[in-house]
Amino acid sequence: NGETPFSIAVSEGQQDIVEFLLDEFFSDVERCIESLLTKFLRRVEDVRCFIEQSESEILADVELSFIQLVQQLKLLANKESKYNDTIDELKEMMLELEVMLLTRLEERKETLEKELSMFNSTK
Repeated sequence: NGETPFSIAVSEGQQDIVEFLLDEFFSDVERCIESLLTKFLRRVEDVRCFIEQSESEILADVELSFIQLVQQLKLLANKESKYNDTIDELKEMMLELEVMLLTRLEERKETLEKELSMFNSTK
């Protein structure tokens, strides 16, 4: 027969029932769309919050890493400075030692020359 309650209602002139049914149908569709849209917007907000939180955590990690890197560079610079100071001190000590050795060698040379001179004069 192929007739539906909708086609029967229209053919029998029951237009107020048809309008009521159409209003109910479109109200249901509207509520479903609003519900889906609300869920979608909540999900978008959740994702936005997650991204912002992740972004701030990443930035905090990067900032912490940068601070640690700067601290390591400062420590390295201090160590290099101390190392350079130590090298300078060692150079000074070597120069002092060289002067002292040269002085002693000169003194020993003079002593040996005197002894050789005395030996030669006794011959």
